Amino acid sequence: MKLRDFRLLALSTFFENVTRGENVVLGWVILELTDSPFMVGLAVGIRHAPAFFLGI
Repeated sequence: MKLRDFRLLALSTFFENVTRGENVVLGWVILELTDSPFMVGLAVGIRHAPAFFLGI
């Protein structure tokens, strides 16, 4: 494997982990603001709806 390929893999893994952290923070903030698990699910669902419908 070339070094360039490894750097791209490491970079994409980094951004995936940032996105996972964003999802945790989003859920946490919504839960703190609303105290409603339903609203957490709704917010996360809305956040991921474009990827679901566009197949990304």
